[in-house]
Formats: sequence, structure tokens, C-alpha cells
Amino acid sequence: MAEEKNTQQSNPREKDLNKYKDNVDLSEVTGRYRVIDRTKKQVVKLGFVTEAEALAFAFDYFEKKKKG
Repeated sequence: MAEEKNTQQSNPREKDLNKYKDNVDLSEVTGRYRVIDRTKKQVVKLGFVTEAEALAFAFDYFEKKKKG
């Protein structure tokens, strides 16, 4: 019998999402996540229930911003 190798390859998008972890913050008041643009020092969007949702939004927002 051939032994199957279980190789985990990390998703490139997942690596990119972790780049924006500094831009996602948990609000102590509301208990929800918010996306912050640190260069402008302003909240971009708030009210995300999960960190994954906030990271996905941050990824889309900042990647679009980079492209112009």
C-alpha cells in the first residue's frame, strides 16, 4: 500500500491576510472588530463580528488602495 503524504500548503491569501492584522482592532466598548487605517489614523469600517471578516475586509480595502 502506498502511504499518502499529508502536506499542508498554506493559502497565499491567508498569508496576505496576516499582513493586515495590525490594522484590525477589537473594540473594548462594543466588543466588535474594526479596521483602522494607521497612516490616516482613522477607522475605515467597524462592526465586524469576527476577526476573519475584518481581516478579509482589510485585505480587500488595502489591496485596492495599493492598486490605485
